[in-house]
Amino acid sequence: MTTPPTYVFIDTSIFLKNGFTVDRAMFNTLRSLCDSKKIKLLSTDITDNEIRSNIVKSIKELKTEFKKIASKNRITEMIGGENYKEFIDSKTTEKISEDIKRKVDLFLEECKAQIINASEQTAKQIFNDYFLKKPPFGEGKKKHEFPDAFVLSALKNWCLENDTN
Repeated sequence: MTTPPTYVFIDTSIFLKNGFTVDRAMFNTLRSLCDSKKIKLLSTDITDNEIRSNIVKSIKELKTEFKKIASKNRITEMIGGENYKEFIDSKTTEKISEDIKRKVDLFLEECKAQIINASEQTAKQIFNDYFLKKPPFGEGKKKHEFPDAFVLSALKNWCLENDTN
């Protein structure tokens, strides 16, 4: 008898913490566990959108910081040459973003991740949790947690529908 896989969800924060570099050891371990069918990776449409948004935001923040450093130390232009100018060009943000997202998508594809549609969850229970300060909201009403609340609701419903934890 085969042991059923453990279902694993990776939050956007894990991708962000790792700089969206999906060829690191942790992601390679996840690939291997997916290949051996020990785990089944789950994700959501909202998580996908959060990843895309955070990639663009990270690139823009890096460009801003790089420009600050370059303005204080002009030698960066000499060291980077055309690469420097190309990097700080606003037109490259989309290209760099798409390259990174393509690598994240390939990782999810290699892991045969199941994408759950979290954006279609009903809002009633999520708003109840918000006003009752239940996770992920807690004290302070953390309005920025709404995407996570929809993701959690989708994962919870998926688990109920699939009779798993």
